[in-house]
Amino acid sequence: MGLFSKKGVSHEGKSLAKWIQKLIDAGTGPEAKRVEGIIANQLAKQDSVAVVSRLNDIIGDNVYTPRMRRRAAHTLGLAISHGNVESNSGLSALGNLAAALKDADAEFCKDLLFTIDQLGSDALSTMPIVVGTMKRIPDESVQATACRILGHFGDGSRAAVPLIANVLRDASDWEARSIAAEALGKIGPAAADAVPTLKNALKDESGDVCMNAKEALSRITSA
Repeated sequence: MGLFSKKGVSHEGKSLAKWIQKLIDAGTGPEAKRVEGIIANQLAKQDSVAVVSRLNDIIGDNVYTPRMRRRAAHTLGLAISHGNVESNSGLSALGNLAAALKDADAEFCKDLLFTIDQLGSDALSTMPIVVGTMKRIPDESVQATACRILGHFGDGSRAAVPLIANVLRDASDWEARSIAAEALGKIGPAAADAVPTLKNALKDESGDVCMNAKEALSRITSA
């Protein structure tokens, strides 16, 4: 009953509740991805409030395994990314997303951060825990997504500039370095301490890193 018995909230003859159960039960591979896509697209288009409510419940409840909670977080991020859940609705899950980050492993962090990233600057309250995650999890994919999130907050992320500069200087993955350079540019003049690192990045082997470093330097020094 309630949200999940709403007429019309179904796909392939299955209600939202049944698809949520399939999401919980599904293993890995193509079928799991298919279920995520159906919830994030078809069902979220029909009733985004119901989708956000149920996924948020799973994310915030440690009775579910990390894999289940990870899948719920990723599905919510997809729904927001595809425009089927407005970011304002997605913000209702922000508390559970941030709380889960505190002790999540690297794989779970990736999906939690992916979803927080979709919320843009509205996720400012998560900055301390995102910074904490960067310090706790050395995985470069985690570091890169955290940098992108911090870039959304502009000069509000000034305290994280040294961490972002470290990613630009030390990451082995060019994409992580590129995202870090872009984030420093979005922080703007408050990222002035990273200017030496950005100047070094102008010689990076990746053209994308060089381009983003040049743009960042322009933003930081032009004010």
